[in-house]
Amino acid sequence: RVQVTHWSPDHQTSVHYRGAPWQARWQDSTGTNAPPPGPGEFTILAIEGARLVLGNTATPHLPA
Repeated sequence: RVQVTHWSPDHQTSVHYRGAPWQARWQDSTGTNAPPPGPGEFTILAIEGARLVLGNTATPHLPA
């Protein structure tokens, strides 16, 4: 799992994984091309070259 602080409008982000920065993209599991749900902890679904594919929000960030 990785922590995402923000998403770009094209569903991309940068995260730290295993001590290194990675580019990552959101993969919508509903097939509707829905945007990412917001900041939070996400599951790594796949690795495409040097890019992580993220989905399945594990712990969404809830505003205080």
